Amino acid sequence: MNLIIKTRNFAATVAIRDFVQHRLQGTIESEHMPIQSASVTLSDLNGPKAGIDKRCAIRLSLRGTPTLVVEDTSSDLYQAIDRALARCKRSLLRRVDRMNNRGRTGIAIKHLGVMQ
Repeated sequence: MNLIIKTRNFAATVAIRDFVQHRLQGTIESEHMPIQSASVTLSDLNGPKAGIDKRCAIRLSLRGTPTLVVEDTSSDLYQAIDRALARCKRSLLRRVDRMNNRGRTGIAIKHLGVMQ
């Protein structure tokens, strides 16, 4: 998997880059998804001003399915990264579930009389 980490309005430290890399790999390795590439963009929206202004945007390119994009904003960059990765994991699990159950849902709904 190709991983690109970008920053906007600040310079990322080695610690931040390592944190993103280890957390992302831990999140997606367990899902067995055919991920071609991952792009993580870290932003400081307000620059030196205080407030909820740290954003983490994750974009995963997957084989055979649309690109997955999740974002989170927080006053703490590490928290924004963790929450974005948690959303990413939930989305991957839903996508795997849909891929595994493709076709079955329509049949079940037909039998319930919902589809005609």
